[in-house]
Amino acid sequence: PLAQDIINRCYTTPGLNNTECDRIARNTAGQVVRFDQLLENLAKIETSGVDLTTRYNLETGLGDLEFDWAASYLSEYVETTNTGFKDDRTGTINGVLLNIESFPRWRSRLAASLSKNDWQVTLKHRYIHSAKAGSLAPSPPEIHDEVDAMHYFDLSAAYQYDNMRFIVGIENLSDQKPEYISEASVTSSNVYDWIGRYYFARIKMNF
Repeated sequence: PLAQDIINRCYTTPGLNNTECDRIARNTAGQVVRFDQLLENLAKIETSGVDLTTRYNLETGLGDLEFDWAASYLSEYVETTNTGFKDDRTGTINGVLLNIESFPRWRSRLAASLSKNDWQVTLKHRYIHSAKAGSLAPSPPEIHDEVDAMHYFDLSAAYQYDNMRFIVGIENLSDQKPEYISEASVTSSNVYDWIGRYYFARIKMNF
């Protein structure tokens, strides 16, 4: 491991309670007398959880109604570095520049679609459980170290004409935005809708 990585992991842990600190030894004058950078083949990822999916169709006087639900529960996600340092990321969001990772306990996507003739209207609900920012030093009051559970609603309408499909819609109807946390870039997160509400139109063609 790089010397700077060892130092960062040791001194950013509250109370210096980190196995990486054992690699650094000082004498009574506070001078570093030993710095262990030996490599160890200890890296691994331990994860477990449950995925759920279900679909239900119903014929009504207004058209065919379909419900499609997918959810996942994360019970554990622990990364062990090649130096033996364990990082429990369960229920956290972590990021360095453009490398954003999120490990919320629950995620869910529920879609309800009503179809009749060549028309289809779809309402979606996306849910992301609350998450804490991982491995952070204390932040200023205006910067949060936790993101609340998020609920997003998306609405779209589609029309099929011959081999073309026209789609218009609104993503994030209620314009929900999570708190800003210093661990994740506002403009690069692929986990949360930082942009807020936005509109779209698409055309699909089959050849």
